[in-house]
Amino acid sequence: FDVTLNDVQPSATNLIKKNARLNKVKVKVTNKEANQLLTERKREKFDAIDIDPFGTPSPFLSNSFLALRPKDSIIAITATDLGALAGVYPEACFRKYSIVAGKTSFLHELGIRNLIMATFREATKQDYSLKPVYSYYNLHYYRVFCEMVGGKKRANRSKTDLGFVSYCPKCERRDLIPLYEEIKIKCECKEKRKVFGITWIGKIGDPEFLNKSLIGNPLEYEIEEPYYDLHRLSFIGKTDAKRTFDVIEKLRDMGYKAERTHFSGHGIKTIAPFEVLKKVALKD
Repeated sequence: FDVTLNDVQPSATNLIKKNARLNKVKVKVTNKEANQLLTERKREKFDAIDIDPFGTPSPFLSNSFLALRPKDSIIAITATDLGALAGVYPEACFRKYSIVAGKTSFLHELGIRNLIMATFREATKQDYSLKPVYSYYNLHYYRVFCEMVGGKKRANRSKTDLGFVSYCPKCERRDLIPLYEEIKIKCECKEKRKVFGITWIGKIGDPEFLNKSLIGNPLEYEIEEPYYDLHRLSFIGKTDAKRTFDVIEKLRDMGYKAERTHFSGHGIKTIAPFEVLKKVALKD
């Protein structure tokens, strides 16, 4: 492979060169501002680009697609500004990503969806389209891997993966609402729902890809619905929640897909209706 490694800090590029010598690998090391490097490569495209900045990747997304081959290539994005993407700081999310966000009990999944949305938006400006193949949250960062899958026709078809998250903080109901569909503001519990978006409401990973690569849990990524936090349901319902394993097994016995999620040690992803989940998850 022809590999280019870049950092804006001279001290960092010196360490890159040292690591390359220690590992006996031949790489090209550059000391440039990332956007400069990316725009220089807009004619000679990369097959894969990995953007791993300190803080938000937003300033580098647009030029990444100038330098990336439009099909059969991979872009990987890391973000450490979790508070903005997850909606803890909604003003920062809107300023950096042009997405309306807010606090939820599934904040890190919302953060991942917002990061995919921001990446997809920049891809479409170059008439590119992408498919998330793997996304995850770990400690202090989000990481998404997307495969480039074609041009503007594919991007137009991807509009079914874009939409809004409708969330009730009182009872924990939530729905993923596709573009152009009616959004019900009043929840079944009579509370006013919050609406966040536009964000990515499709799959945040490709189970087939994960099966082949042996990373992650493919079953988790088959379920598009945001995960439920059993501790939050317990607090709302003012009763104890059952064991996560028992809840999952019961939902599966009833014919619903259900799986653990890496986003939370007591989180469940399931396609079961909300009332069914509450009945199964909470003790009488």
